Amino acid sequence: MERHTVIRARQTGVTLVELLVVLVILALASTAVLLNTPPARPGVQEEAERMAARIRIALDESMTTRKSFRLVLDEGGYDFEVFTQGQWTQMPDHRFLARRDFSKGVTAEISTAEAAMANARSLGESARPVIDEKTRLTLDPLGAQDQLQVRLSSRDGAFLVKLDATGVAEASRD
Repeated sequence: MERHTVIRARQTGVTLVELLVVLVILALASTAVLLNTPPARPGVQEEAERMAARIRIALDESMTTRKSFRLVLDEGGYDFEVFTQGQWTQMPDHRFLARRDFSKGVTAEISTAEAAMANARSLGESARPVIDEKTRLTLDPLGAQDQLQVRLSSRDGAFLVKLDATGVAEASRD
């Protein structure tokens, strides 16, 4: 009887364990890169866009509910109030119109083009550009809106939130 010996060539390739180790290393490296990259949009830009969107929501709510809303700004943030039963009340339960504090490092400067401010300027008095106490602006559901401009700035840059006389609110780079 003859015996045949089979000689196997050494198998080359990657084992499953080696493949998993490489995948874990790649996942850790990509996580480190993602955590160290700056956000695509600066925080102040997102804050300005959010504020403009929330003003548009308040204007829409004002028109659909036939209630008066107003924007209340202070140095720390802003919120909205609604006029019901003869008084202004905050809206803490409303998802989009509840108080919103500005992000850390964001400062706000405000200017309005309402009649009282125009009269003060014509008499030689200067308007307060920096919010040092609460500033209130009623959002008119009929469309005769007082104009508003809020300049939000931080180390990332500056953006303007504008509300024009027709009730259009938008955010743009300053």
